Amino acid sequence: MTTDVPLRVQAGAEKAGFGPLTAKFLHPNGRVYAIVYGGWAFMLIVYPVIMLAVMIGGPSAGARWAVALPAVAVLAALGVLLARQAIGSVNRRAFYLYPQGYIATAASGRVVRVVNWRDVSRIEGAGPGLTMQVRAGLFGKVRNVCLIRHHRGKGRPIRFTEIADRATVAPLAYRLHAQAIHQES
Repeated sequence: MTTDVPLRVQAGAEKAGFGPLTAKFLHPNGRVYAIVYGGWAFMLIVYPVIMLAVMIGGPSAGARWAVALPAVAVLAALGVLLARQAIGSVNRRAFYLYPQGYIATAASGRVVRVVNWRDVSRIEGAGPGLTMQVRAGLFGKVRNVCLIRHHRGKGRPIRFTEIADRATVAPLAYRLHAQAIHQES
């Protein structure tokens, strides 16, 4: 596969003994995360601007500036950080699937999970069995609720949703998990 793999992910894959990359998928809910982060960033960047505009005139403006300027700087910095997270949620939050396991990255590009398939107890939302589905809004598309459950003590489950008729991450993860478990036994 000709996918560019970040150095952090390559290092995690080599350390875990994973073989060649099978597939890389951007997180199916990355846009939702981006909207949430973007909304917070917008509020934290616009609010200080409004606050400064109100403070420009009026008596004792100098004393208010001394208090407001550090607060505005902090809020603006938080807004920029959240804006970076919003962009990263679309570009860097991803799943890297290997025949031996998977790697998940956060919006910052940091590797948050390196999990061998033998440490996964089951994958819900793909394969045979009950699949939970949700619809966002009246005209939203039906989405499968997916859950990668780990054996006790191996980490929290990973939850995400995929559009039901275009699911890619969960079905491939389910197939790779089943193949890895079948090869072990």
